[in-house]
Amino acid sequence: MQGTALTVTNAPNGIVLAVTGAAPSPSINGYCVRAGSEASFAVNDNGLYVAGLPVAGAQVMGTKLSWKGVTAEAQQVRGLPAAGTLVFDDSGGRFTVSGTGASGRRLTGDAAEALARNIELGGI
Repeated sequence: MQGTALTVTNAPNGIVLAVTGAAPSPSINGYCVRAGSEASFAVNDNGLYVAGLPVAGAQVMGTKLSWKGVTAEAQQVRGLPAAGTLVFDDSGGRFTVSGTGASGRRLTGDAAEALARNIELGGI
């Protein structure tokens, strides 16, 4: 996104502010799994959630999710590095883990619904 704004109504004497950035893509929200794994993690509300808990330092910019601070246990179970970046395709359906070549996908349909129900009942 890009834009500008004047700080006062008197245009000749106003101060111009410029804004540039990338908004989070809503298409990447949901439950995700790495290829070859059944252990999921979630991308939601501009962040990363592992075992239902937010990962500190996670941030979504466009179709990229970067984080730091995944615990050693979560790294083993979920297959994510302590810090890294997921790069999603434009549809948000598939991702790669930057620098590792690992890939994965967002769960959809029955698989996502079953996972959500399990989490509501206290499962992981």
